[in-house]
Amino acid sequence: MGQVNKVFLISGNAGQGKTTIAKNLAFCLRHFGFDVLLVDGDLRTPKLCHHVGMPLANHTIQDVLLGARSLKDAIYQRPSGIKLLLSGLNFVDVPHPSTLLPQLKKLADVVIIDVPTLDLKWYDTKCETILVAQPDFPSVLEVQKLSKLCNVNSIVINRMHDDGVDLSPDNVMQVVHKPLLGVIPAEPLMREALRHGYSIVEFHPELQASTSLKQIAAKLMNLEYQSPVRAVSLLAKLGIVP
Repeated sequence: MGQVNKVFLISGNAGQGKTTIAKNLAFCLRHFGFDVLLVDGDLRTPKLCHHVGMPLANHTIQDVLLGARSLKDAIYQRPSGIKLLLSGLNFVDVPHPSTLLPQLKKLADVVIIDVPTLDLKWYDTKCETILVAQPDFPSVLEVQKLSKLCNVNSIVINRMHDDGVDLSPDNVMQVVHKPLLGVIPAEPLMREALRHGYSIVEFHPELQASTSLKQIAAKLMNLEYQSPVRAVSLLAKLGIVP
């Protein structure tokens, strides 16, 4: 696809699953044919390196910010085709990574940046921001506060349980007053995928969580997406109807 220069910041309060969402959306967009660069914009508590199975990456965004390595030389490319710019685990005093944004835009159709909570320098870039929240009052109230500080494109509800305990999507939207991009159901196999360094979409594409992530990615790029998994009725499962 031709270069479209979309940049999405994935943010939210700690522990909501923003890194998981960022990684999975990057894979979905690559699956749709886009050239995707996934960036760890959190230099103090980086998690993306762990999520992709590369906790000891030798080429890091810190190297670039220190002038020790060119941006292109710091980028890894996964077998899936996704490009990665990772943050090292050891804190180094460097310029803020948002200074690289003009260069990052030139390297891919879509740039997805995992952004720490309340990082005003990232928020000040005015890039479209997706806030991730779990469906409980503390998480939703924190997202409401964050939404006043950044250019919020939409909200993703993560780890929704089908048990009647979580806040409903409608209740979440009544508090946050921002567009709902999608809802990701709670999925125990997320941890298994993480342990292997994969996205859930790669590891278990048949799950509802994977379908929901693909639908969200499609919405980001104004694409139509229909799940290839056909719903099967109980009668069909029993062989009563075809």
